Amino acid sequence: MAEDLTEVERKLNALQKEANRLRAQRDDLNGSARSHADGRDEQNAKVRALVNEANEHKKRRDSLNEQVQHMKKLRDELNAAAEETARRLDDLKRSRLPKQGRSPQFLKRELKRLEFEHMTKVLTPGKEKALIEEMGRLRREIQGKEKEMEGDAELKASFEQATQAKERAEKQHEKVGELAKRAQEEHEAMVKLFEESDRIRKVADGIQAKFVEAKQEADKVHKAYVEMVEKIHAIEDEIKAARAGTTVAARAAEQEAQDAQATQIFEKFKRGEKLSTEDLMTLQKAGML
Repeated sequence: MAEDLTEVERKLNALQKEANRLRAQRDDLNGSARSHADGRDEQNAKVRALVNEANEHKKRRDSLNEQVQHMKKLRDELNAAAEETARRLDDLKRSRLPKQGRSPQFLKRELKRLEFEHMTKVLTPGKEKALIEEMGRLRREIQGKEKEMEGDAELKASFEQATQAKERAEKQHEKVGELAKRAQEEHEAMVKLFEESDRIRKVADGIQAKFVEAKQEADKVHKAYVEMVEKIHAIEDEIKAARAGTTVAARAAEQEAQDAQATQIFEKFKRGEKLSTEDLMTLQKAGML
């Protein structure tokens, strides 16, 4: 029995070592899972901050786009008004100015074309001189046409109205362009932030996958550890029971030996043999006296 108990104790020690190994492995895996969870939470916090910032850009973009639509409507109204004043001016010119000759608008377009040619092309001295002279003639002709218009009060007033209407329409168009540019900038900033948030979200998803993997492995090892502890407790109970059984058997054997000794002494007593004090005490313990 002693040999069997020693073998069981060796088995128990081996199981306890394995349980300690499983517990350390489980704790390492749980630590890794916690580290992954912290990394995931950090990345998700970045994603939330980027999304919030992107949504602010989106709000500003939408507000600017609404303003653009309103400004476009006003611009279209001003363009229509400018076209109407220009039409009235043209009608007045046709009725007031001489029919012969080129219109001031045509002359100004031609002058701009020649000025552009003078700035962008390489000309021979002769061609350049002829071009400069032609531009001079055009300027003088334009001035003459404008003086004719200034001499007619009604024509002059109509010209000023057309000019002002055109300027108002052009300014409104510039405002539309500025607002549209700002809206586009807000849109581009929003898109960039959403793209960055998507990139970081993928990183967070990758870390989450590692967290799940580590947690599942930790749970698996923990289950094995619990099973190992249950085996250890079962063996410990077995050892306790074995030890308790050995003690009972030893006490029974001792009692049997004492009873046998007392019986021998009692036989001597019946035969009238002389008993020692120790013999008498043995008989008393056995309840034979």
